[in-house]
Amino acid sequence: MHSRVLAFNLLAFLVACRSASSVTPPFYSTQIVHIEPAALPSTLSGHLYVADHAGIQRFPIARGLLSSRADLLYPNVSTPIILDSTNHLYATSGMKIYVYVPGSTKVARTVTVPSTFSVGVDEVTVFGVKSLATDNVGRLYVAIGARFCHAGSVGCSGPYGGEFVLVYASNANANASPASIIQVSGCTGSEFHALLDASSLVVDQYRYVIVGTTVCTTAIYTIAGTFYTPETYLRTVTGSWLVKPNGIVLASGELYIDITNGPSSFVAAIPATANGSPVPREISVSGEKSFGRGIAIADGVLFTADPTANAVYAVSSLASGVQKPLILLHISAGSPTDVKVGL
Repeated sequence: MHSRVLAFNLLAFLVACRSASSVTPPFYSTQIVHIEPAALPSTLSGHLYVADHAGIQRFPIARGLLSSRADLLYPNVSTPIILDSTNHLYATSGMKIYVYVPGSTKVARTVTVPSTFSVGVDEVTVFGVKSLATDNVGRLYVAIGARFCHAGSVGCSGPYGGEFVLVYASNANANASPASIIQVSGCTGSEFHALLDASSLVVDQYRYVIVGTTVCTTAIYTIAGTFYTPETYLRTVTGSWLVKPNGIVLASGELYIDITNGPSSFVAAIPATANGSPVPREISVSGEKSFGRGIAIADGVLFTADPTANAVYAVSSLASGVQKPLILLHISAGSPTDVKVGL
């Protein structure tokens, strides 16, 4: 009798283990991937990170072949996301930015963006995180939309809306204060509708901050003197094509700017040192419906997210005009909004 009980318990244990291993998390079950056709450069390897409303998936790339199944899942974090030079993943949830150990879902540290802060006599109220970037010494840059009282106003007359970039030290953690604050724009309250709209951010090798904004005016600014006041605006790019800059990448001497405009979305490429109103080289994707908030470039391949079509596209970053995708990554019910490529 005793041996029968042991046998039954062992069988029950094995069945339970098998059942548990066969149950996939909900995040997996909603992510059905199709790839067509696989035509990436054979030199391209690493991982493609795709963010949507549920979290982030990491898809392996080996010798130009993109896997159809994620190998890592980062639940409950989303756009904006970035990868730094040491392959740490930065992801956002509300006012918190999570920094993950490379190749792992383990959180190395968390940076909490303050809901309010002061700049001189101005009290700034933060509405949300819009874009992220890091520089070549590991500092974190966070673009935020905000409301504030104009300096010198009595009783906070106004109020004003604007965009700021908060700069954190490379080891910033928890509720650490920004090491520096850049005010990108500021204008009257009539512009508040734009505070959570498009934004794009990148830092170049000289640690100049390149930021695109739709607050007060639609422009891309190159700003020097991150840790000095006042900042120096080196270049300003404008133009009728610059509708909603919703992501920016610096590659091969060009700025690639994600222009989110529904079915008229495209990626604009301009010289990194452009000033004034340059005419961009336009890249669009055959079949796309709407671009998301982020783009990525690796080995001459441009990756874009299409939340309306639940898709991620890969096209040549060196070609122009309407392109047929090298790869179409379809994620069922995923609504991908941001993509990045790293190791």
